[in-house]
Amino acid sequence: MTQHGEGVAYLEDGCVVFVEGALPEEQAEIEILTRKKKFARARAIKVLKASDQRVKPDCKYFESCGGCQFWHVSYQDELKIKVDAAVHTIEKIAKLKIPQFEVHEAPSTSAWRNRATLQISQGKVGFFQRGSHEVVDIEECPILMPELNSALKSVRSATPPKATGQVVLETAGNNTALISTSDFSLPNLPVGFPVAGVHDKSSRRGMERIAPDVAFPALESHSNGLGQIGLESGQFRQSNDQVNRALVAHVKSLFETRSEPHLFEYFAGAGNFTWAIADRFRDVDAYEGGKEAVDLGNAIAKGLRRPNVRFHAQDLFQMAPPAFGQSAVLLDPPRDGGQKVCQMLVKKSPKFVVYVSCDPATLARDLGILSSKYQIRTFDFFDMFPRSGHIETVVSLELI
Repeated sequence: MTQHGEGVAYLEDGCVVFVEGALPEEQAEIEILTRKKKFARARAIKVLKASDQRVKPDCKYFESCGGCQFWHVSYQDELKIKVDAAVHTIEKIAKLKIPQFEVHEAPSTSAWRNRATLQISQGKVGFFQRGSHEVVDIEECPILMPELNSALKSVRSATPPKATGQVVLETAGNNTALISTSDFSLPNLPVGFPVAGVHDKSSRRGMERIAPDVAFPALESHSNGLGQIGLESGQFRQSNDQVNRALVAHVKSLFETRSEPHLFEYFAGAGNFTWAIADRFRDVDAYEGGKEAVDLGNAIAKGLRRPNVRFHAQDLFQMAPPAFGQSAVLLDPPRDGGQKVCQMLVKKSPKFVVYVSCDPATLARDLGILSSKYQIRTFDFFDMFPRSGHIETVVSLELI
């Protein structure tokens, strides 16, 4: 199976086909959705012989909704499928053997997601159907935190019949939720528990609170070592608070025995990792492409009286500011990876690198670049998005 839950089969002419909803060793009738020169994509429309791995989905929308890929197997089977696929991809592309690795499970496979983008179309409120832009009408989602499911019900009750667009739900897990809309207004949306505020961006540039009697609380990041740091609505934050705390704690542990005086951080955001490890270094230079995140990072540094922590705006897909030899490096790129950063690291040779990845293929490409100068020290997988096909990877590397 692929990392994203597709069964792998072959057509009569030898063409490989990736089949949604099919498990290994199953027999199924399939419908071809697309066909390319070297592969095809299909979906299982009827399972003729079921795998022993198949279980009844706990989500009633699983067969149609495109949000999750793994409700039809146990969590242990899901985790093995994702990790095996990630290992295979990394070893094949990077042409290296992964040493012993650790797998960190999610504490819960439901009620973990703290942010969601609802799709709205002609009265339907939910998520896109698999492989299309048709909206699956959803009353409740099992992976959303309770605050977001309550907010979802409020949005459903207030959405105009012909509305089309998106609505963003966010929560910090504090029994409140925030609702943001940019494509249409929700003037009749009931505000009260758990909806703490509504942001309407449909009428003008910027954010306008349309519930003036309700204070708008900052979302809070609980993953740092310095207490709660406020994050405004719309700022990037990991969707799974529990796994993110474990991820940050692990990254912090990797730097605990290091003696390098200077940390260079790339794709730093507003400091998801920065504030947990900054006290170990004399100087921290954090680079990020988003100006709002950079401004917030510098504001937090000022508030915490950390003049040694500096955030810089830089498009890291175009150019990576150099890291010096007697330094440590942390990078946490988006799915496109950190190719420019890795090319710079090979030239400048900082002593220690921690790479946090959300995409095995681009991680493999970048490890292939780093392998000429670095050897892998530790390798860990974190299941940040249970029931989906995604998995986070943390690799530490030492200069050879």
